[in-house]
Amino acid sequence: MLILSRFAGAAEDLTEALLVNPYDIDEIAAAYHAAFTMPLEERRARHAASMEVVRQTDAALWADRFLASLRSCVPTLGASFGGISPFARRSNGGYDTRQQIEEPIK
Repeated sequence: MLILSRFAGAAEDLTEALLVNPYDIDEIAAAYHAAFTMPLEERRARHAASMEVVRQTDAALWADRFLASLRSCVPTLGASFGGISPFARRSNGGYDTRQQIEEPIK
């Protein structure tokens, strides 16, 4: 049984884990108790669901979601990239974050 900090990024995806506040010792103790006393079938179901999330979520998917989130942000401070996106799309569908910026950010 997975006991996971609710502050961990994986907590959003691994919803079948027992999520705890790592600074709350009583909550951690309660999670350990729940894990040790949980019926076998429930543990198996939670494990199977968590493993499916792990199988379907790799670093490339995480990076694509992260970059999509960045692209949806509203620019602030009047930043300029000389007409070039710092996240230029590659021909293979990924993003090249190392692309040179023609003019300095203002």
